[in-house]
Amino acid sequence: MLGMGGELSFAGVSFMGAGAFWIANMTTGRAPVTLSPMAAFWLIIPLSAVVSFAVGLVLLRLKKTFFTFSTIALVQVTFTFYNMYKPLFGGADGISGIPATTVFGVKLTDYYKWFPVLLVFSALCGLFVERVRSTPLGRSLASIRDNETAARVLGVNVYMTKVIAFTIAGVLASLAGGLYAMQTKFV
Repeated sequence: MLGMGGELSFAGVSFMGAGAFWIANMTTGRAPVTLSPMAAFWLIIPLSAVVSFAVGLVLLRLKKTFFTFSTIALVQVTFTFYNMYKPLFGGADGISGIPATTVFGVKLTDYYKWFPVLLVFSALCGLFVERVRSTPLGRSLASIRDNETAARVLGVNVYMTKVIAFTIAGVLASLAGGLYAMQTKFV
């Protein structure tokens, strides 16, 4: 959002928490269906895409500083929900008992086993973001960052381009939160 699009957003914190709590609820039996950690991890991609797209549609109606402050408000609201609403988020006690994750037959039980997984995930995210930079979406974001009026004159749908960037950022943050929950086994 900031590097390619020029919009300062703090919403990633909320989406990271959402990803972590989705993993925790889906793997500990708190949700109607109990899934393995990896199945829940892949399920949070469409979940976070839908939620971050909907939030982006609302928040990106605001411009520059107003958008930034609205994302700070979103973080405060979600923090309150995460900390206070016991049925879904465990309240101040959180949610524990997330089962250990197995990747390619290896049970990830400590930091040394998690490190290669997180390293590969980080590299894939970096490659994905670099690939986005060279697509029409990335060039549109760069033009919006440099001069929003000129981008609009050149035919770039500024609003929808920002919403798509917000959605991508939300999905990546949710995946990071999911990995965090799977690695620590507690949210």
